[in-house]
Amino acid sequence: KAEKRLMRELNRAPDAVDALKKLWSYKKQEDGTLIITSYKGTDTEVTVPEKIGRSIVTAVGSAFSGMSGDGTPKITLPKTLQYIESCAFHRLWGLEEIQIPDGVKAIGDFAFYECERIKDIAIPDQVKRIGERAFEGCRMLEHVTISEGVEKLGSRVFWNCSSLKSITIPTTVDRISPAAFFMCSQLEEVDLSEGVREIGGCAFEGCCLLASITIPRTVAEIGDYAFDRCRELKDVQIHEGVTKIGDHAFQYCTALKYIEIPKTVESIGAYVFSDCQALVGLDIGGNVREFGGYLFNNCSALVDITVPETVEKIGDFAFRGCV
Repeated sequence: KAEKRLMRELNRAPDAVDALKKLWSYKKQEDGTLIITSYKGTDTEVTVPEKIGRSIVTAVGSAFSGMSGDGTPKITLPKTLQYIESCAFHRLWGLEEIQIPDGVKAIGDFAFYECERIKDIAIPDQVKRIGERAFEGCRMLEHVTISEGVEKLGSRVFWNCSSLKSITIPTTVDRISPAAFFMCSQLEEVDLSEGVREIGGCAFEGCCLLASITIPRTVAEIGDYAFDRCRELKDVQIHEGVTKIGDHAFQYCTALKYIEIPKTVESIGAYVFSDCQALVGLDIGGNVREFGGYLFNNCSALVDITVPETVEKIGDFAFRGCV
């Protein structure tokens, strides 16, 4: 029935395929579907076709990568789309509006890299993977919805999205990748759902307006520099389950006054609370075995801390500058 309907459409507009070929370059994939490889038109509002001839469009390659200027503020993607490939809209600086269709399964590396005018993006629940640096440098991006079903966030995925105000991580994501939200300087709210097992290095470094964070019980490791330079961070809740806090994890969290380290933590790395100048006290669980070097470097307000009997090693200058 679909084929007969297509033939009727082509009979009514016999030049439709020729016209599409003038606008689009594409490749046929092994399954017979098409990947769009380039756009040759000049329209300000672009609609990617669902099919060309008898073949369905299921992927967009680097079709719009590097198209300069303000010429393409809106792109409409077809319902048939399953893959947004690497660099698909890379540095398409004029792009303001785009919706990701419900059938998309993966978003490639650098897919929307430095699309500086996009303000809203919704990731549908069929997407399993968002690639590395996919939305890096989208400086006007304010609202991101990541649906349940997304499993992987690539490294630096929202790096320097400096207008992003809040983010909720669904239960299907098990790892916050390294530098995922690095320098998201307007980020105020982060909801980490239970299911996250690791917070990668530099994950929230430089999120200078983030005031509170709750680490769920499913998290085993907080990576190096994970919350470094979160200068407004006052409330940190770490649930039992975390076993390791990496080097520099809370360095320069200058508003942090008190933190409780659960009894599941065995290792606290070097410089973890360095230059937390408002830090007054800590409650450290009884299973910690190692304090890293310079752990409390320049924590000049620190007055209340008990070193557990389980501690076997205290690194060099762990209490340097604690008057």
